Amino acid sequence: VYLPIAAPAFDRWGGDRHGENLFSDSIVAVEARTGKHLWHFQTVHHDIWDLDLPSATLVSVKQNGKAVPAIAVMNKTSILFLLNRVTGKPLFETREVPVPVDTDVPGEKPWPTQPMSVTPPLAKTSYEQGDVANVTPELKSFCEKLIADKHVVPAKPFQPLRTDSAVASFPGSLGGVDWGGAAFDPGRGMLVVNTNNLAALATLIARPDGSFEMKD
Repeated sequence: VYLPIAAPAFDRWGGDRHGENLFSDSIVAVEARTGKHLWHFQTVHHDIWDLDLPSATLVSVKQNGKAVPAIAVMNKTSILFLLNRVTGKPLFETREVPVPVDTDVPGEKPWPTQPMSVTPPLAKTSYEQGDVANVTPELKSFCEKLIADKHVVPAKPFQPLRTDSAVASFPGSLGGVDWGGAAFDPGRGMLVVNTNNLAALATLIARPDGSFEMKD
């Protein structure tokens, strides 16, 4: 049995759960008859973006002339990991990549690296100040005002949230890939995935007990 596990709670602040937070945002393989843990693969360490693991699809991958039983997993960033279904090992290169850790949130300790696959993300994963919709002058003006009012800052992949400005997290907590998941066509060897590019503009605000909650 392959268990896709969601983000931990609270999913935008991790000051009370330092570390990688296994087994959140992980695919966990267990023996169906006994529940024995076989292997796991975590797609996000110390999730503070509500990225979950909404898509896990059994597939077959041709590698070195052979068909390999595999599982395709994607969190909401739409980063695709293809894993050997028996061993849990990535079929294509996956590296721990340094990511931003700068935050003004007291007590927060973002994890310094995140797993990245050589397969390109299926949705937008960053934001620059010039990324403004300009289909019409009215839409551009609306977006520019929203960015100014919320003090939206540029964001790289896995940019931590802040209290003094809004981080434009792409693809945001709705995905990228969301709970609709993916489908596999074994005849053509094709994985079909529904994606979107919708940012989450989020700021953290302090609670009286010293924890933090998100303000959209």
